[in-house]
Amino acid sequence: MEGGNEFLTRFLEMNAARLGMTSNEYIHMCMKIEEDYEGFYKLAESVQ
Repeated sequence: MEGGNEFLTRFLEMNAARLGMTSNEYIHMCMKIEEDYEGFYKLAESVQ
């Protein structure tokens, strides 16, 4: 998609700035949240 990379860059930078983070900090936070979610999801499946 034309302009896709620029859109994603602006999106990441804007959201990082709103949270007072750098883009790199924001990306790492998102990755950590995904890992945590997967862990909680697997835990929930194991108790059913």
